[in-house]
Amino acid sequence: MFLKDIYPFFKIEDKTIECKLRLNDDSFSWLKTVAGFANSGGGVLFVGVKPDDFSLAGMDLSTADKQKQLFYQNVKNRIQADLHISTDLLSYADSGHDLYVLKINVEESDKKPVILMHQGFPMVFVRNDGFTSPATQEELVFMSTRHEQTHFDEMTTDIPFSIDDFHDLDAFRFSRTNQHLNAKELESLPFFDKDGKLYRGSSLFSDSCDEANTKIVCSVYPGFTRGSDLVIASNSFVGNLVQGYEFMNEFVRTRMNRGFLKTGDGRIDVDAYPERALFEAIINSLAHRDYFIPGSQISLDMFKDRLVITSPGSYYQSGPLKPTYDLAGFASRRRNEYICRIFCYCKAMEAKGTGFERIVSDYASADERHKPFIYSKNSLFSIVLPDLTYAAGVSIETDSISVLSENLLTSKYDLEILSYCYGANRDVKDIAKHIGLTNSSYLRNVIIGNLIKIGYLDSIKIGNAQFFSSNKEKVTLK
Repeated sequence: MFLKDIYPFFKIEDKTIECKLRLNDDSFSWLKTVAGFANSGGGVLFVGVKPDDFSLAGMDLSTADKQKQLFYQNVKNRIQADLHISTDLLSYADSGHDLYVLKINVEESDKKPVILMHQGFPMVFVRNDGFTSPATQEELVFMSTRHEQTHFDEMTTDIPFSIDDFHDLDAFRFSRTNQHLNAKELESLPFFDKDGKLYRGSSLFSDSCDEANTKIVCSVYPGFTRGSDLVIASNSFVGNLVQGYEFMNEFVRTRMNRGFLKTGDGRIDVDAYPERALFEAIINSLAHRDYFIPGSQISLDMFKDRLVITSPGSYYQSGPLKPTYDLAGFASRRRNEYICRIFCYCKAMEAKGTGFERIVSDYASADERHKPFIYSKNSLFSIVLPDLTYAAGVSIETDSISVLSENLLTSKYDLEILSYCYGANRDVKDIAKHIGLTNSSYLRNVIIGNLIKIGYLDSIKIGNAQFFSSNKEKVTLK
């Protein structure tokens, strides 16, 4: 049996998951993982799982209890921080015996950096994609400043609150709740301080808001990238957050493709971007934007195959994030709590969660090429909505592909072919054109032939034509 058999959310070791056969007296090897989780967004440590193939090597109750005691004793003695940790036992049966895997959940610390003492020296670790490493100087500075920094939207202003300055917000709330703004309710959010002065977050909803750090730029490109100088349309905006939402929504709704699916007795109209998914993506970009970054902007870019909304700031306390398709399972802390409360008050956000579940729901019937995803890099986070009217869908990035063993790959084109064929049937001509090779016997017999031989690529015959598709039992998304 494997870990995924008793914990279906598991796919592979990544930033938030690590497996150990047993915790031993050489505790440094696993304590640095615990400290790295606490410094980098939290994670789960499984004990009783072989890390090479993730097969189960569980324990009886007595051994599991001893492992748990060893864990807490070492954490208490070696890590200089009060961590939020919880444990659970995952049970399974093997040859008539009840065995257990110890699941240890480590939450992100609210007091960073978390320090691990090793041989008398203080050390700071961070968790990356599948491994733990010492924190760089830049990461140490980032942790320290983020912990001490006052959130932008919680800072006060000298602007006195007047409900007459929020007609746009009032109309927005009424459109979603059939209720107008209420001064008493706003006070309890809080919307203004004890002296009646607006918070910075509240001021961004004012009718007269013209702060430069609310800038939004929307563009349409004819191809798949910004590589061309040709831009079909580009508009910019500065103003309050309600108008910002309306600006982005109107830009997309008036320019997106619309199509239809034929049915037995008619047709079903299909929008490129479902209305609810578009709403959630726009609100998410406004609510979680880092308003501290000067000279920044939200960029909304429409390409031939997708819509990309990019907002300043990585996902709060998450750092760089590779393309992530499991939106329903993604959790990100709120960067702007006061702004989020205002959106919740208007029923534009859930009190808990990111709203990604609604995006997932709108794309539930779509294939892998049309699944929305998120990623974060270079202090920017992006939400990608595939165009449902573009049949080919969005190509899967090669760094989003995971295979059972890269040692079996023999060509530099292998991962590119597997990503291109993931969730789609491709013929040799398509593959050759995509990777920039000629349709040769070397491509067919050596490169593609090896991928078929090792079981990573399936050969499918449709009519008289031969197609190829990635084997999802051995090729998965990270």
